[in-house]
Amino acid sequence: MQTPPPALLAAIDRLLRPLVRLLIARGIGFPLLMDRLRRLYVEVAASDFPLDGKDQTVSRLSLLTGVHRKEVKRLREAPTTEAETPVPSASPAAHLIGLWLAGGTTADGDGMPRPLPRLAEPDQPSFQTLAETVSRDLRPRAILDELVRRGICRIDADDRVHLDPSAMVPQDGQTEKLHYFGMNLYDHMAASVQNLMGDGSPQFDRATFYDGLTAADTERLRTLAARAGMQALLKVNREAVALRAASAGQPDAVWRMAFGAYFHLEPMGLAPMDRDPVAGGAINTGKPMEQTP
Repeated sequence: MQTPPPALLAAIDRLLRPLVRLLIARGIGFPLLMDRLRRLYVEVAASDFPLDGKDQTVSRLSLLTGVHRKEVKRLREAPTTEAETPVPSASPAAHLIGLWLAGGTTADGDGMPRPLPRLAEPDQPSFQTLAETVSRDLRPRAILDELVRRGICRIDADDRVHLDPSAMVPQDGQTEKLHYFGMNLYDHMAASVQNLMGDGSPQFDRATFYDGLTAADTERLRTLAARAGMQALLKVNREAVALRAASAGQPDAVWRMAFGAYFHLEPMGLAPMDRDPVAGGAINTGKPMEQTP
């Protein structure tokens, strides 16, 4: 395969970094992500890179994606819709919590978790025993440290581990937030990819950004961006509602659109994205810049 340009690889690293941060925070490890990426590679190659008048063969999909032929064959024979896709297996920490809450000796009659000794004791339930049940590859202490970091567990003065079920409940609206997280970022990335690949008419994709600002400066800009962004969203929304009503029933009324706005804030110099990975220098400062794929 052709060697990808360094600028593209640098861009991939940059856009994946926040996603990897979310995945680690939610207990989704690399093996699960790798499995989903493998499936997506095969699905996208089959649907978006067809040959005129020819079927997509396993060999061609393997050549396009770099996925082994046996894996391509297995994935093509497996269900691909979201409803049919098997639910991913739980992380060791989630599995441990499930066992803790379901166990007759580790939870009371109401399903509330009992405090457990951190280390194994003869014929007694313990955190160590549960951890060794769910994973032989991870040390019990590593799992415990992660649960303590997330506020799900605490260790008392008697070296007993307490599980807080309320800390495991997603915040209100998490399911809805995740739905829009996927949809909004998909739309933004799809527009940028279309612009890069030259598919169809150019999509609007612009941003302005500065560094060298004070906290007061950023707060003022945050307020301005929220007000201006909301005004733009309301204006486009009103127009879209009117146009959809006028186009109802027309045969070509088969398109969807999305328009969004965002504001991001972070300290300078703390993230690798504050530097140009190709040139090795700092991003230009003191100038407004537009993101133009």
